[in-house]
Order: sequence, then C-alpha cells, then structure tokens
Amino acid sequence: MKTETQLRAEVYNAITSIATVSWLSKPTTSDAFPLMTYQLLSSSSEYSFGVVRSAEDRAFQIDLYVAPDDIVNGDNKLDAIKTAMENIDYRQSGSTAEFLDTDLNKVIKVTRWERYNV
Repeated sequence: MKTETQLRAEVYNAITSIATVSWLSKPTTSDAFPLMTYQLLSSSSEYSFGVVRSAEDRAFQIDLYVAPDDIVNGDNKLDAIKTAMENIDYRQSGSTAEFLDTDLNKVIKVTRWERYNV
C-alpha cells in the first residue's frame, strides 16, 4: 500500500509533462496557460478486524485551465491526461465537466480519477 505522499507524487509525475501542474492552488491571470491543478478528493477504507487496512479508495481531481480560443489544444491535453492516468491504473470516475472561470477568462475541464490503494 502506498502512502499519501507516494500517491500524490505518482499522479504529479504522470501528468507533469502535459502542462504546468500545481497542487491545491487557484491560478492567477499572470500564470502561463494551459495549466493544471490537482487535489486528493476523498478516501475511504476497509478494515480487517478493525486494525489492519486492506484497501483504500483514493480519488483525485484534475482541473485543466485553457483559454476559450484554445479549446482544441485543451482537448488534446485532456486526452493526454486520460492516457497518463490510465497508465498508472486510475479510472475516470466521472464525466468530464467544463466551466468558464470569468475572473480568469479560462475554461476549466474537470476530471475525477480513482483507484484502490492495496
């Protein structure tokens, strides 16, 4: 079973070559885009005899920020994220949602990923 730090590093290493990545932060207008943020969403555990952890469900969210006039590049980056996350045994747990951040004038493409840490 991997530690939380190892899981975060694994996700970071998988996606860092796709675009600039930051942990738990909101981009500012001075940042270079496209840009990604990621965060650990939840964890639930199954316990054996109340003591030993046998599995943990780990879920990450990756937000991809792209300019509205750069949607094609954003879609390509999203495909690269999907490939990278599948390569480290995560599955997409929700459909891709898109939002417009009016403060940044950027489209946010949200994906959620999960896997069992056993």
